[in-house]
Amino acid sequence: MKDKIGSKKRISQQKLKIEIMKKARRGIFDSNPLLAALHHITCKACGHVYEMVYLRHLKSGKFEIGETQMVEMIYTQFTIPEHATEKVTPIIFKFKCDKCRTETICSPISLEYLMYTAKKPPKLEIMYV
Repeated sequence: MKDKIGSKKRISQQKLKIEIMKKARRGIFDSNPLLAALHHITCKACGHVYEMVYLRHLKSGKFEIGETQMVEMIYTQFTIPEHATEKVTPIIFKFKCDKCRTETICSPISLEYLMYTAKKPPKLEIMYV
């Protein structure tokens, strides 16, 4: 029974991964500055700095979808903090350090963030007449 649930979860995660790759390749995330910018990830073993653009990894499929977790969020509105619990599914990027060959894992974005970004309407461009 447990194996059936695990295999169904892997299949749905694989489908989500393919969908993210398709959207990334179609350019849906191209205007997102967080995804398109160059980031520096530091190897925890030796301190070597690895340069990474999240969007390249999304387009190439070099990522995994993690397990959904419940996370407590704090929102501030008019200086009054509000607590809420939300589901967060991490997008996991892995790389091997060029210097010491240690695998480093980072998950700076979530599936929910990507889905929100994909559904957000594009910015209107200013047209001069």
